[in-house]
Amino acid sequence: DISNLAYKGSYRYRRDEDLEEEEEQLPKEMVLYVCGSWSGWQHLEHMEQDADGWWISTFLLGETLCEFFYIAVNTKAHTIHPAIERASQNIWVCGPDAHGAGKHWMVDCRGSHTKSTTFKVKFWWSHWRKRVEWEEVTDFTFVPEPLAFKHRYSMVGSWTSWACVDMELSEDAWHGSFRLGSSGREEFHF
Repeated sequence: DISNLAYKGSYRYRRDEDLEEEEEQLPKEMVLYVCGSWSGWQHLEHMEQDADGWWISTFLLGETLCEFFYIAVNTKAHTIHPAIERASQNIWVCGPDAHGAGKHWMVDCRGSHTKSTTFKVKFWWSHWRKRVEWEEVTDFTFVPEPLAFKHRYSMVGSWTSWACVDMELSEDAWHGSFRLGSSGREEFHF
């Protein structure tokens, strides 16, 4: 029972998993975008509707093999988002509203995919239920352009009064160094 594990309080029970859902047309003034960690949350990427009624966008999996995203309606202020943080495809879809801060879907491919794998985000808008899904793209008629965004990694430690110090990339690893203070002990995290 997914709802018991994800939510506090009451929840709805749906006896029939796949109701016959008819696509509902979005109001003409609504434009859908996807915004994700693969662009450093910098770009609203336009979603296109396919022949089956799904709203689609694609992205390339980054070096962390874990990406997060939400769907924006017209601007970043009104979002379609999951009910919880770090949500899977099974979590209830909320919005559009202004209550999505910190609530994102998580595409976690650690251990199962490689960097630069192409994924498709799919959104379904209907009267009864909105759905968000994603899947690996295996039909390579279209491959998205990699975004110029590069992730940065930093160390934060007692030797810098907890200020961020950027790490350096060499080959496939990030490196940073520091000198132990007179106490012979330092605290830090990445």
